[in-house]
Amino acid sequence: MEVVTAAGLEPKPGRITGATVLGSASGYAIGGCVEEQGQHVVPAGDRWAVRKGGSDRATAIFDTQREAIARGREIAKNQGVELCIHRRDGTIRSKSSYGRDPNPPKG
Repeated sequence: MEVVTAAGLEPKPGRITGATVLGSASGYAIGGCVEEQGQHVVPAGDRWAVRKGGSDRATAIFDTQREAIARGREIAKNQGVELCIHRRDGTIRSKSSYGRDPNPPKG
Protein backbone atom coordinates (compact mmCIF):
# COMPACT_ATOMS: atom_id res chain seq x y z
CA MET A 1 0.00 0.00 0.00
CA GLU A 2 1.39 3.38 -0.97
CA VAL A 3 1.18 5.90 1.86
CA VAL A 4 0.93 9.55 0.90
CA THR A 5 1.63 11.90 3.79
CA ALA A 6 0.49 15.47 4.19
CA ALA A 7 2.74 18.07 5.76
CA GLY A 8 3.20 17.45 9.48
CA LEU A 9 1.37 14.09 9.57
CA GLU A 10 3.30 11.03 10.74
CA PRO A 11 2.21 7.45 9.97
CA LYS A 12 0.77 5.59 12.97
CA PRO A 13 -0.21 1.91 13.36
CA GLY A 14 -3.88 1.27 12.57
CA ARG A 15 -6.22 -0.37 15.04
CA ILE A 16 -8.49 -1.98 12.48
CA THR A 17 -5.99 -4.03 10.48
CA GLY A 18 -2.49 -2.95 11.40
CA ALA A 19 -2.34 -0.98 8.14
CA THR A 20 -0.39 2.27 8.08
CA VAL A 21 -2.62 5.21 8.82
CA LEU A 22 -2.24 8.96 8.73
CA GLY A 23 -3.32 11.28 11.55
CA SER A 24 -6.01 13.79 10.68
CA ALA A 25 -8.26 16.25 12.46
CA SER A 26 -11.26 13.89 12.31
CA GLY A 27 -9.54 10.59 13.10
CA TYR A 28 -7.16 8.42 11.17
CA ALA A 29 -7.28 7.83 7.43
CA ILE A 30 -6.67 4.31 6.17
CA GLY A 31 -5.99 4.40 2.46
CA GLY A 32 -8.49 7.22 2.08
CA CYS A 33 -11.01 5.90 4.64
CA VAL A 34 -11.36 7.64 7.99
CA GLU A 35 -10.93 4.96 10.67
CA GLU A 36 -12.87 6.80 13.38
CA GLN A 37 -15.88 7.23 11.10
CA GLY A 38 -18.12 5.00 9.04
CA GLN A 39 -18.33 1.24 8.76
CA HIS A 40 -15.52 -1.12 7.80
CA VAL A 41 -15.60 -4.66 6.38
CA VAL A 42 -12.45 -6.27 7.75
CA PRO A 43 -10.93 -9.75 7.99
CA ALA A 44 -11.66 -11.62 11.22
CA GLY A 45 -9.54 -14.75 11.20
CA ASP A 46 -10.91 -16.87 8.36
CA ARG A 47 -14.20 -14.93 8.43
CA TRP A 48 -15.26 -11.31 7.80
CA ALA A 49 -16.49 -8.67 10.22
CA VAL A 50 -18.43 -5.44 9.98
CA ARG A 51 -16.93 -2.97 12.42
CA LYS A 52 -17.81 0.61 13.29
CA GLY A 53 -14.86 2.94 12.77
CA GLY A 54 -12.85 3.36 15.96
CA SER A 55 -14.40 0.31 17.62
CA ASP A 56 -12.46 -2.76 18.70
CA ARG A 57 -15.60 -4.93 18.64
CA ALA A 58 -17.30 -6.30 15.54
CA THR A 59 -20.92 -5.40 14.90
CA ALA A 60 -21.39 -8.72 13.09
CA ILE A 61 -19.25 -11.58 11.76
CA PHE A 62 -19.92 -13.49 8.52
CA ASP A 63 -18.51 -16.50 6.70
CA THR A 64 -18.05 -14.58 3.44
CA GLN A 65 -16.94 -11.09 2.50
CA ARG A 66 -20.01 -10.79 0.27
CA GLU A 67 -22.34 -11.23 3.29
CA ALA A 68 -20.32 -8.75 5.35
CA ILE A 69 -20.40 -6.18 2.54
CA ALA A 70 -24.20 -6.50 2.22
CA ARG A 71 -24.70 -5.91 5.96
CA GLY A 72 -22.06 -3.16 6.10
CA ARG A 73 -23.73 -1.35 3.18
CA GLU A 74 -27.11 -1.61 4.93
CA ILE A 75 -25.71 -0.09 8.13
CA ALA A 76 -23.75 2.63 6.28
CA LYS A 77 -26.85 3.68 4.31
CA ASN A 78 -28.96 3.84 7.49
CA GLN A 79 -26.30 5.94 9.24
CA GLY A 80 -25.44 8.06 6.19
CA VAL A 81 -21.71 7.27 6.50
CA GLU A 82 -18.86 5.81 4.44
CA LEU A 83 -18.34 2.06 3.94
CA CYS A 84 -14.71 0.91 3.57
CA ILE A 85 -14.11 -2.61 2.34
CA HIS A 86 -10.70 -4.05 3.21
CA ARG A 87 -8.80 -6.93 1.60
CA ARG A 88 -7.31 -9.78 3.65
CA ASP A 89 -3.99 -7.88 3.78
CA GLY A 90 -5.69 -4.81 5.27
CA THR A 91 -5.49 -2.57 2.21
CA ILE A 92 -8.63 -0.88 0.91
CA ARG A 93 -10.49 -2.81 -1.78
CA SER A 94 -13.18 -0.18 -2.29
CA LYS A 95 -15.17 2.47 -0.50
CA SER A 96 -18.60 4.02 -0.88
CA SER A 97 -20.09 7.10 0.72
CA TYR A 98 -23.73 7.22 1.78
CA GLY A 99 -24.00 10.72 3.19
CA ARG A 100 -21.48 12.84 5.02
CA ASP A 101 -18.62 12.34 2.56
CA PRO A 102 -15.34 13.37 4.29
CA ASN A 103 -13.83 14.16 0.86
CA PRO A 104 -16.62 15.42 -1.41
CA PRO A 105 -15.78 15.92 -5.10
CA LYS A 106 -14.91 19.47 -6.15
CA GLY A 107 -17.19 21.32 -8.55
